[in-house]
Amino acid sequence: MLISTVVITCFGSSFVIGYNLGIMNLPGDRVKNFTSNYIKDAPSPAFLYALVSAVFVVTGAIGSFSSGVMAESLGRRNTLIMNNAFSIIGAILTGPCVVAQSPALLYIGRIVTGFNAGISMGVASLYLTEVSPRDIRGAVGACHQLAVTIGILVAYILTLDQLFNTETLWPLAVGLGAVPATISLFLLPLCPESPRFLFTNKEKEYEARKAFVKLNSKENVDIFIGELREEMEAAQHQPKFRFSQIFTRRDLRMPILLACLIQIQQQLSGINAVITYSSTMLKTAGLADDKIQYCVIGIGAFNVLVTLISVSLLERVGRRQLLLWPAVVLAISLLALTITVTLANQFQGESGAKILGIVSAVFIFVYIGAFAIGLGPVPAMIVSEMFRQEPRAAAYALSQGIQWLSNLLVLISYPSIDNSGITSTLILTVFITCFGSSGLYGYATGIMNLPGNNIKKFITDNIKGADAEFMYALVSAVYVVAGAIGSFSSSVMAENLGRKGKEYEARKAFAKLNSKEDPDQFMEEVKEEMAEAEKRTKFKFGQIFTSKDLRMPMLLACLIQIQQQLSGINAVIAYSSTMLKTAGLGEGDIQYCVVGVGAFNVVMTIVSLPLIERAGRRPMLLWPAVVLALSLLILTITVVLAKKHDEGTGAAKNYGIASAVFIFVYIGAFAVGLGPVPAMIVSEMFRQEPRAAAYAISQGVQWLSNLLVLISYPNIDVSGPFCNLAY
Repeated sequence: MLISTVVITCFGSSFVIGYNLGIMNLPGDRVKNFTSNYIKDAPSPAFLYALVSAVFVVTGAIGSFSSGVMAESLGRRNTLIMNNAFSIIGAILTGPCVVAQSPALLYIGRIVTGFNAGISMGVASLYLTEVSPRDIRGAVGACHQLAVTIGILVAYILTLDQLFNTETLWPLAVGLGAVPATISLFLLPLCPESPRFLFTNKEKEYEARKAFVKLNSKENVDIFIGELREEMEAAQHQPKFRFSQIFTRRDLRMPILLACLIQIQQQLSGINAVITYSSTMLKTAGLADDKIQYCVIGIGAFNVLVTLISVSLLERVGRRQLLLWPAVVLAISLLALTITVTLANQFQGESGAKILGIVSAVFIFVYIGAFAIGLGPVPAMIVSEMFRQEPRAAAYALSQGIQWLSNLLVLISYPSIDNSGITSTLILTVFITCFGSSGLYGYATGIMNLPGNNIKKFITDNIKGADAEFMYALVSAVYVVAGAIGSFSSSVMAENLGRKGKEYEARKAFAKLNSKEDPDQFMEEVKEEMAEAEKRTKFKFGQIFTSKDLRMPMLLACLIQIQQQLSGINAVIAYSSTMLKTAGLGEGDIQYCVVGVGAFNVVMTIVSLPLIERAGRRPMLLWPAVVLALSLLILTITVVLAKKHDEGTGAAKNYGIASAVFIFVYIGAFAVGLGPVPAMIVSEMFRQEPRAAAYAISQGVQWLSNLLVLISYPNIDVSGPFCNLAY
C-alpha cells in the first residue's frame, strides 16, 4: 500500500506541478503571438508571456499559504483529493483559449492551476513524509521532487514542434494536465490518511493504527503510537497551537527562519527561470533554433536522471552536505554560463558563436545537475524534519509561500532583464558571489549619482550598441564587486598587518586614544581573553561556519546586513536623481535636492549618535524600519499621482516636491536606525578571535545585497512608479 500511495500522490500532485511549470517553455513564441494579437495596449509580448507565469506563481503562493489550514482541517489526503478538482478546472479553462480567441481563459486557467500547484507543493510533501517509514523517509520525500522533474520532462516532450507546439494545439497540451489529476481523483481515496494526522489531530487511535499497518507492516505499531502519545502529552503542557505562534514562539523562530531561508535560496538560485525560459536562454547564447527544443528536452531528461541519483545519496551523505557542495557547483556553472553567453553575443554570426552556444548548453546541464542533487529535493525534507506534528503544516505553508514569492521574483523579472541586455545568469551569480568590503563607500557610491546622464552619454558614444541603462548600472556593479573582494580580504589583512602582541605599544596606543580609563585594567581584560583563547584550539576562518556558538550570531549579523541593503538605501544614494526625475521634479531642482539628501543623511547620522546608547540597539532597528516602509509606500503613491499629470503642471510639481520630502523622510529613518546600528551589533556579538572573520563575512553579505539592489534598480525602474514597493 505504501508504494501505491506514493505513486498515486506523486502522479496526481507532484507530477502535475512540474508539468504546469514546464508546459509554457517551448511554446513561448506561440503564447506571445496569441496574447499580443488580442491585448494591444500591453507594454510588450514578453510582458504578456511573463504574466502567464506570474499569475501562476502568485496564486501558487496563495495556495501555499492556504495549504496549512486545509491540511489541518480536512486532512492531508482529503486536501489533495479536493485539490485535484482545481487542476482539472484550470486545465479545462485553458484548453479552449485559442479556439475561443480569449487570452482571459488562458490567464484564468493559469490562476486556478497555480492555486492547485501551491497546495500540492506543501501538502504532497507533508503527506509523503508522514506516511513513510523512518528509514526510507528521505528517499520517499525525494520522490516528490523526482515526480516534479518527470512532469517537466513530459511537458517538454509534448510541446515539441512535431507534437503540440503549433499555433492551435499548444493549449491542448496545457489541458492534458487534467489527465493525471482525474486519475488521482478516483484512486487517492483508496489510499489511507496520514496515521500521524488521524491520531494527533483527530484523536482516532483505531483508524491511525489501521492506516499505519497498511502503510508500514514491518514496524511496530505500538511503538509508533507510543511516540505520538508522548508528543501529545508534551504538547498538552502548552496552549493549543495557532498559526500566529509560528512567529511568536521562541522555540519555533529559528527553525522557521532557516526553513524560509532555504526555500528562498532554492528559488533565487534561478531554477524556475531555467525551467521556464531555458529555450530563451539558449537562443540568447546563439544556439540554432532547430537545436533548442531538443536541448530543452535533454535538460528535462537530465533533471530526472540526476534526481534519481539524489534519492540514494540523501540518506548516505546527509542533508547539510547536499545543500553545501552542489551550491558551489551552481555558483561556478552560473559564472561560467555568464561568460560564455556574453562571448557568444560578441561573436554573433561567426563560427565561434556556435561553439560558445554549445558550451553554454553544457553549463546549463551542469547547473541542472547540481540543483537536482542538492537544492531540489533537500529543502522540503528539511522543513518536515525540523518541526513536530502541531506546527508542521503551518511551517510548510509559510515556507512554501515564501518559496512561491521568490519564484515569482525570478520568473517575472527574467524576460525584462533579458530584454535589457543583461543575461539572467549575470543577475543569478550575484546571489552566490560572496564578496564584500567598505572603504570609501559613501563617496564612491554617491559620486555616480548626479552625472548619470553624462555617464550614459559617454558610454553610448564610445561603446557601439551598448545599452546605456545596463552599462550605467554596471559602473556601480563593478565597484561593488571589487569592494566585495576587498571585504573578504579584510579579515586576512587585519590579522596579519595589525594585531602583533606588543604590550608596550598597546598601552601607549590605549593611553593616546582613551586617557580617562585605566590601561592596566584594559590590559588585564585583554590578557584574560587571551588566556581563555589559549585553552581553545587556534581559531580558523572555517570555524565561523562550523562552531555551534558562532552560528546564530553569524546568521543574525548577515540578516541585519541584508536588511540594511535590501531596504534600498543604495538605490536611493546611487539613483535618487533618477527617482526624482520619475516623480516629475524639474531638472534644475534635482541636483540641489540630491545634495540636500546627502546633507540630511549626515545630519541625521549625527543625531543618531546619542540615541544609540539611550534607546538601545533593538528599538533603533525596529521603529525606524517601520518609518522606512511607510515612507516608501507613500513615495510610491506620490510618484503614481505625479505621473497622472502632465509634466510641468502645478499638480505634477507639487507631487514631485512631496516625493522629495518622503525621500528625505526615508533617508532620515535609515540614518537613525539601519545605517549605524548593524556594524555596532556585529562588533558586540563576537569575541576578539572571530571578530575579523565575522566582520568580513557579514560585510561580504552586505555588499552582495548592495550589488543586487544597484544592478537591479534600473530594470525594476522599468516597471514604473511601483518599483519602490520591492524594497
